[in-house]
Amino acid sequence: MDLKKNKPLYQQVATEIEFDILQGKYQPGEQLPTETELCESFSVSKITIRQAVQILVKKNLVKKVRGKGTFVLSIKETMPLGKNSFGFNDFLASKGHKITSKILKIDVAISDSKIADNLKLSRQTPITLISRLMLEDKIPIGVDNIYVETDRFPNLPENLSKHDSFYEMIKQKYKVNINRSKLKINGIVADHSLSDLLECTLGDPLFVLDKTSFVNDDVIHFSKSFVRCDRVEYTISM
Repeated sequence: MDLKKNKPLYQQVATEIEFDILQGKYQPGEQLPTETELCESFSVSKITIRQAVQILVKKNLVKKVRGKGTFVLSIKETMPLGKNSFGFNDFLASKGHKITSKILKIDVAISDSKIADNLKLSRQTPITLISRLMLEDKIPIGVDNIYVETDRFPNLPENLSKHDSFYEMIKQKYKVNINRSKLKINGIVADHSLSDLLECTLGDPLFVLDKTSFVNDDVIHFSKSFVRCDRVEYTISM
């Protein structure tokens, strides 16, 4: 362990074990080394190991079984990027996960230049922002910020509060069937606000997804989402 790092030792240990899990050193269902073995491996105390394991439990990477040990959980759904893949919540629901959402913020305002450009609107057009916390099997997986033209989608907050899928909702309520999307993927690390919302560790990697959706060439919505890298991975066929 690097004692000169700013992170506490238990967070450093948790990060290294998480890396090993994500890289496949420990497979789903496999038992982690014992506390004693981990203490020897990392040259730290049992208290430090227990704190590190608790972080991994909170992130739903491992589970502790009384009298048996700590076991790796199945993690990460692989989401294909393509014309038939519109949202991670729709995709995960199709895999049998229970997807729910919690509205964090609703705001109606004049669009700023960047949002207006993404929506192909004039600078003074009113837009609606809805920010939602998305949960997979009751575990926070992402924060989704949706921007639409206000006049185009009247009563959007009320309608969206009754649906977890934005795409299914606008199809049912507004007869809008999106047929293509443009996606840009970047990455950041979780700050205090996002780590609290997503129940992850400060500094954990997050995907940043900028998505613009269309009906033919007509822009329907723009969204910016922050998604936990330990819960989803993306693939593309070339």
